[in-house]
This record gives sequence, C-alpha cells and structure tokens, in this order.
Amino acid sequence: LRPDEPARAESDGKKRCAPVRLILWGWGLLTAPTRLGEILRFCLVGGVATLIDFAVMALLLWAFEPEAYPTFWALFTGGDPSPLVSAVASALGFLSGHIFNYTASVRFVFRDNARGRTKKGFVVFTLIALFCLLLHAVGMYACRALFELNEWLVKAVLTVLVTALGYVLKKKILF
Repeated sequence: LRPDEPARAESDGKKRCAPVRLILWGWGLLTAPTRLGEILRFCLVGGVATLIDFAVMALLLWAFEPEAYPTFWALFTGGDPSPLVSAVASALGFLSGHIFNYTASVRFVFRDNARGRTKKGFVVFTLIALFCLLLHAVGMYACRALFELNEWLVKAVLTVLVTALGYVLKKKILF
C-alpha cells in the first residue's frame, strides 16, 4: 500500500484514514527484509544513538565547564569550552551512543546475521566504533582548536560523516 493510493479495505473491513495508511506504509518499509528496510532501521537506530550521544555531550560540557555555560540552556546557544573538554565530552557521548547502537543493531537492524551477535562480532563492532570515535574526537579537537568553530556545528557534521563511514564499514566487515 502506497500512501498516495486510495484506502483499501483492511482485513477487519474498515477503511484507514490517510495518516494511518502512511504509518502502516512506513512500518512496512521499516520492517521489510530489504536493503532499504535495513538502511531505514539503521537510520532510526542511529538517530536514537545520536540523541543519546548529544545529550551526554551536553551534560558533560555543562558539568566540566559550568563557567562557559551559565545555564544548561546556554549549551544550545553557544559557549566557549576548551578544545580538550569539547573532545572529551564528545568522545564520552559517542561511547554512550555506541553502547545503545550495538544492542539495537544486532537486535533490530542486522537481525538476520548471527556473526554480529558473537563475542568476535562485538569486538569487531567495537573496533569499528573506536576507529570512528578516533576520527570524531580528532575532528572535534582540530575544528575547535584550529578554526574555533561552534562545537555543535562540528558535532553535527562529524556525526553525519562518521555515521556513513560506520555503516559502510559494519556492512562490509561484520554484517
């Protein structure tokens, strides 16, 4: 069922309204055993992991350098944390997101592949994440120290780049 098609009678004899049809169509794509379904699940899991990552980074920036952020909400309007604090907070946020990402990836994203569920699979997944973390931390430090860019802008750009690289590496090497 495509979202632009007219409503069809469902098994219970009821016609579904457009928002319900759209949700059911999206759920069908999300749960489909296709590459597109896998990529959509990867993006959903990655989105939640990114929220965890950003939240932990925000809390740590606020905790490590309260003078740079007089209130918690000042985190989102910009502050001036040191490059080292930015890199450490970003790295710890990344690791927090990684723990969620591994668990959700083996259960929800790459669910048909048993290799990722083994101890060796966890080690490989973690090594890939550590490589991505290294790129992320070095990128954060360099952008803050050399170019004095906003920590959230740098974090967003690095997250997109490192996530894409992480998917490709996990797919090629592990799953």
